[in-house]
Amino acid sequence: MTDILIKHGFVLTMRGEGVGTIEDGAVAIEGDRIAAVGKTHELERRYGGAERVFDARGKAVLPGFVDAHIHNFKFFSTC
Repeated sequence: MTDILIKHGFVLTMRGEGVGTIEDGAVAIEGDRIAAVGKTHELERRYGGAERVFDARGKAVLPGFVDAHIHNFKFFSTC
């Protein structure tokens, strides 16, 4: 069973053209894994019985995004 369904968001997948965007997108989560990413109407059919549902209308959703941005002050201070 799906634990979480985040729907109606502006999903940024970082895949495809540009940054890979899905307007009116959704993300289904099972346990600690992303089960599916796609259009809200498609995921509601498959994962509509989720235990928790979040409406992300007007919000950006970044599934699996890891911010690897770091500052190497120590490295650059020794140059």
